[in-house]
Amino acid sequence: MIKNKTEKILVILIILFSFLIKGYGLEKSPPSVGFDEAALGYNAYSILKTGRDEYGNFLPLSIRSFNDYKPALYVYLTVPFVAIMGLNETSTRMVSLCAGTISLLFLYLFLKEFVSDKKLRIFVLTILAFEPWRIHFSRVALEANLSACMFIIGAWFLYKQKSRFWTALIFA
Repeated sequence: MIKNKTEKILVILIILFSFLIKGYGLEKSPPSVGFDEAALGYNAYSILKTGRDEYGNFLPLSIRSFNDYKPALYVYLTVPFVAIMGLNETSTRMVSLCAGTISLLFLYLFLKEFVSDKKLRIFVLTILAFEPWRIHFSRVALEANLSACMFIIGAWFLYKQKSRFWTALIFA
């Protein structure tokens, strides 16, 4: 029982420390906001203030930007951060930061199912938490990072045979 409790504490600490590392200086690194990041942030701000995207569409399911169409989920999840923190680099990147952190939890749950050695699970989780590419993609507003998180959560629900409704909703 104590080892299991120790493992839980270690997992929480690793995930929390990973969140802090990824979140430190989020407004400074990467040094500039990309076009897609700016579009996501501005559309979140516009939806917060008017309920419409930059083209005047009311609560769209797909966000038009630079004559391509982005999935709207990232924008809608960014709205609360923009409401609390204002329109800036940090608020625009917070969804990606949270998605990168939440995906770690579900990756650990998969590890727990397939790896019996507790020390190996902690080691692998630590490697996953501090991989440079995971840190980078958690610091940039990318729909792909949110998509990867949703896929991992959906796969977990599917594997554990949870509610078909929630599994389908997460994959959708």
